[in-house]
Order: sequence, then C-alpha cells, then structure tokens
Amino acid sequence: MRTNRRSFINVLIALLPTLCMFYLLIELFPYTGLGRVIMLPFIFMINAVLIGLTVFFNPQIL
Repeated sequence: MRTNRRSFINVLIALLPTLCMFYLLIELFPYTGLGRVIMLPFIFMINAVLIGLTVFFNPQIL
C-alpha cells in the first residue's frame, strides 16, 4: 500500500509543471474561447495518463 501511495505522490509531483503551464497560459491569454475549454482538460488527461503509465511500468524512474 505504501508503494501505491508513493507512486501517486510521484505522479502528482510530475504533473506540477503542467499545472504551472496552465496557470501561465490562462493568465497570459485569458480570452481564447472554446479551444481552451476543450483542450486544457484534454492535455491534462493525456499528461496524467502518460505519467501514470510511466510510473506503473517503471516505478524507479521518479
């Protein structure tokens, strides 16, 4: 169980640059319309899946 919790924390830490990028994009370009509403969650899901798979298949990488 500790390994799962540690892996989850590693995934959250690895997602921090994505969240920082989202914050900067929203602050710098506030009125981008429907593209931002659709693409930001899509980008977040893809990054989360890729990071999660990396941690799942190669736990010592993080």
